[in-house]
Amino acid sequence: MLHIGQADLKACLDTVHAVGEDSASVAGFMQAGVAHLPRLIASDLTHVSVCDLGSGKRDVVSDRPGDYREVRIDYVLALFVHVEGRELVSFVFNRLDRDFSDRDRACAEAIRPHLGDLYRMVRALDGASAAWGVPPTSSPAPGCPLTEREREVLQWLGSGKTDKDIGGILAISPRTVHKHLQSIYAKLGVETRTAAVMRAMKLGPRSTGTAQFSVYRPEVVNIR
Repeated sequence: MLHIGQADLKACLDTVHAVGEDSASVAGFMQAGVAHLPRLIASDLTHVSVCDLGSGKRDVVSDRPGDYREVRIDYVLALFVHVEGRELVSFVFNRLDRDFSDRDRACAEAIRPHLGDLYRMVRALDGASAAWGVPPTSSPAPGCPLTEREREVLQWLGSGKTDKDIGGILAISPRTVHKHLQSIYAKLGVETRTAAVMRAMKLGPRSTGTAQFSVYRPEVVNIR
């Protein structure tokens, strides 16, 4: 059994508390995990993986979804938080040039059951809200609706495209794409790519003026 010191134990508790505070829904739980967990376990790329064990398909939630097709990944630490039937939900930490330590693995194991409990709780809350016809909890976006070009950028962002990808599709420069993203962030009241996509999904097309889209969904790949 891996040993965890008092300082790391406190860091684990603080991290679980931070994730829990921001987890009013499943979407909020995923977003909060991506935001807070790298403070406990340093990672170059962090994402949530929701995998269908039968088909091998997975949904990926990340603040940089397109990077997984472009960046070399050398080391992976998977933190499994829920498995039921064919569904496996994990937070995945990726490093490019250094392995994860025993301390990292001990912290992951210490918080795993608590994150699992949080996930099941918010999933139950989402189910109860849907059954009673209660709309998802969300704050109004201050500057919506988005402009036509901002809606296009957000649409491609939700499909997992990078700034370069979006620029090529829309015939604009990556720098211009970045400026549109900054405006989108301000209007939606968020700070990251993942938060923008998740907020748009929660508010719905009527609030943002965008079509409904899915989180980036790749095929399962083998990574070392």
